Amino acid sequence: MNKKLNRFLIFLIAFTICLFSIGYSVLESSLRISGELNYRADAEVRVTNFVAKNVPSNMTIQYSEFSKDEVLLGYTPTDVDASVKFEVTVKNNSPYTFVISNIENSNINTSYELENYKLGDLIGKKESVTFNITFKHNISSLEAQAVLLNFTFERPSAEMLIYDNTKSKSKCIDVKCALDELYQKLR
Repeated sequence: MNKKLNRFLIFLIAFTICLFSIGYSVLESSLRISGELNYRADAEVRVTNFVAKNVPSNMTIQYSEFSKDEVLLGYTPTDVDASVKFEVTVKNNSPYTFVISNIENSNINTSYELENYKLGDLIGKKESVTFNITFKHNISSLEAQAVLLNFTFERPSAEMLIYDNTKSKSKCIDVKCALDELYQKLR
């Protein structure tokens, strides 16, 4: 009889612990998790790297960040002719070719120049392109500046592509015209 009582008490204690655990979790309505998570969505085309190549002595970088289609730079010039070069990598994860069709600059006091890439150059499917952006300070003020560049990625249209008409007798200069001409010949 003693063994039955011991088993019953053990079962009762375990059952009570389970009930208290379930009851407490039902009453606790807010979930508190501390910590930080950086998650980058696997977008079709995105900026994957934005690092300073050389920071001259006449400029101080406060921050440089990037997201899917933006780069953000905060700097303080110590000279009116300050400039800094950053390396940018754009990755095309899609099964299609894309181009950077536009880069919008949010700061009129800073200009940028692209090196090793020009707007409209193709970024092949599943490929990366790495290029440099040189930021130049355009005003005589030495105040801190924040620059946000917003990249526009899009699939190239026929009007964006250049057609090489030297190998055919076509007078077309773009792909759309050449395809229209070919369609007319096939009719």
